[in-house]
Amino acid sequence: MSEPTLGRLYAGLEALAEALEQDDFASAESLLAQYDRELRVYVEAVGAAAPLGALRTMLQMQNSLAARMQERQRGIAAELRDMRQAGNAARAYSELG
Repeated sequence: MSEPTLGRLYAGLEALAEALEQDDFASAESLLAQYDRELRVYVEAVGAAAPLGALRTMLQMQNSLAARMQERQRGIAAELRDMRQAGNAARAYSELG
C-alpha cells in the first residue's frame, strides 16, 4: 500500500458518505476501517508537519458523517420497534379472532 495523501483521505470520506447515502452499510464498514488505517499512517508519517487546516476540515467531515450515522441508526431502531409493535398487534388480533 502506498503512503496515503490528503487527497486520498478526502476521497475516502467522500466514498464513506456515498455508501451511507445508499444505505450500503457493508461497504461503509469497510471504507471506515480503511479510512481509519490510512489516517493513522498519514498522521504518523507527517507528524507535526501535518496541515492543521486540512485536518480540521476532515475532522468536521468525520463528525458530520458520525452524526448522520447516529441519526440513521436511530431511524432504523424506530422502524424495527414499529415493525415489532405491528407484529405483536397482528398476533393479538389473530388470537382474538
